[in-house]
Amino acid sequence: PSRSFITGIMPLAMADASGYNVAKDVTHKKKINDVMGLRKEDVTECLEALYGDDFSKVGEHLSLLEDRCNSHRMVAGGTPLFNPQLSYGYMEQLADGENPGSEGLLDSNLQVSHNMFDLLLENAKTPGLMDRLIAGEAIPMPRLQVRFGVRELLNSMNIESEEFVLSVMLSHGMVTWTEDTENRSVVIPNKLVLTQFFDRLKRQMPEGIENIVRQLVQRPTPSLWSQLVFLIQESRNVADGGGHFNEMSLKATCLTALNCFSRGEWVA
Repeated sequence: PSRSFITGIMPLAMADASGYNVAKDVTHKKKINDVMGLRKEDVTECLEALYGDDFSKVGEHLSLLEDRCNSHRMVAGGTPLFNPQLSYGYMEQLADGENPGSEGLLDSNLQVSHNMFDLLLENAKTPGLMDRLIAGEAIPMPRLQVRFGVRELLNSMNIESEEFVLSVMLSHGMVTWTEDTENRSVVIPNKLVLTQFFDRLKRQMPEGIENIVRQLVQRPTPSLWSQLVFLIQESRNVADGGGHFNEMSLKATCLTALNCFSRGEWVA
């Protein structure tokens, strides 16, 4: 009989997908972890084929890809993998004589869906989890939920479970496993995904905060701090598509913006 092997994020609600119930999900089996992406040696070999003995070029592009495409793990403690589609696309541009830089890794088809962010933000657990993840915290997730029905996703605001939110994030590439096999935890995998978190929080800001934060980073003054505090006090509940940001979430948004601007990682 014919067989197919599918890799990558498959945004199907598998619990309800009766039309594709013949599939067997082997994503989380450690023995085939390395099949799901490119290892560092694979990427290095490709770059050496492009640049030969020009080790500075190999190192330059490997460093960028490691920073922005690496560290995806299908299982806790698995080999960190590069996103294959982004990596191959970047190296194809190099082979064509282009110098894509980090912009060459921005593929709208592979970014985390804004709709998925919006859906998860309806859950009261999500803003706090996002704040901890952006801060670099590895969040424990002893048990992974692998089946999501359509009803569960649409009513996610009523599911008071960090495990549910983190499991959905994991299935959409928003977080990945750490190398720790004993304390199973998840983190944001790399700077490319982190930038998407920043971009989503940027769109959550109340009107006026972005300009004030930008000015604060360039030249902080007591007046600007007063304006920022005023906007936060006036915007304790920021409407968000039927849900609301609480005060803690708004504070996290502003702190994220400050950190983002200060490191020069803001997405325009």
